[in-house]
Amino acid sequence: MTETNKRYYIWTIVVSVLLIFGILFLVKIGSGKPTAREILQLVPTTVTIELVLVGLFTKWIWKWKLLHPWFVVTPDLSGTWKGTLHYVWITEDGVRNEGDRDTTVTIIQSFNHIVIKLGTVESTSHSVAASFDIDERRGISDLYYTYINEPMVTIQDRSKIHYGTTRLTFDLHNPTSLVGEYWTSRDTKGTMSLTKVE
Repeated sequence: MTETNKRYYIWTIVVSVLLIFGILFLVKIGSGKPTAREILQLVPTTVTIELVLVGLFTKWIWKWKLLHPWFVVTPDLSGTWKGTLHYVWITEDGVRNEGDRDTTVTIIQSFNHIVIKLGTVESTSHSVAASFDIDERRGISDLYYTYINEPMVTIQDRSKIHYGTTRLTFDLHNPTSLVGEYWTSRDTKGTMSLTKVE
């Protein structure tokens, strides 16, 4: 979630709580003069309604295109992405190895949480932390994430479990492709080019 989204989110919660309480209060007044106890009983009802609305928003409503980008700045990248991962690494003997691998990336996302999973024929990885860097004035729309990579057991003699970081750039208004680079704790690096398939 971006800082702009956090501000909108907090203000929206405050305004909607006051609005819900106000509506419930007006309904209560319409059926007679409420006592102080009856007014206080509106609080748990207000909180319950607000929690339901917040749950619906963070899970589904934030993805509605009509809310982007004026209200929700964070793009919806959830889905399956396919493409190519180009890798480069230097062996202990100083030999440069590089090549390409087909890769599939799955992004699971809600309004305030994102998980990135990547798979190739030799390994799988999943994010342990992720964050957006979005600033339209500077023309920046990037997703950064740190991940742990777990190679297949049969190749761990030459490819150990390791950590890495990836930066993916996308079009904020039409995120159908992700292009970026990665680097790892074992001094490997490379690039990625992905296209959304579903």
